[in-house]
Amino acid sequence: MSRIERKKEEQAQIRVREKRVRGKLLWIVVLFFLLFGGVTAVDESIRWMMMLEEPKAFGYNKISNSLHELYICGEKVFVDEEEIKSTVSQAKNGVEVFLKVLIDKKDQLVKFED
Repeated sequence: MSRIERKKEEQAQIRVREKRVRGKLLWIVVLFFLLFGGVTAVDESIRWMMMLEEPKAFGYNKISNSLHELYICGEKVFVDEEEIKSTVSQAKNGVEVFLKVLIDKKDQLVKFED
């Protein structure tokens, strides 16, 4: 078997593996949505039959412009947009400073020997 034939065979095997991985990933996503939909349907039907208002299995409520309320497995979680935005901006600034330091010190970090 020549090198070209071996290379073609290896590439064909890689394509088959990639197709299997994509198929498995697709099934995982489908099963996740089925599970989520099933839990939501059962929760809604039980809450309807028992005439319950709270707690929901999964839900969302916007309280104000920057404050949101999420229901996750019956627990309320409050999310503040302003706090998230400030945390993200702090992280961005930290990364920018780190990258500037790396660029400034790249000659010290990487040494080429001849």
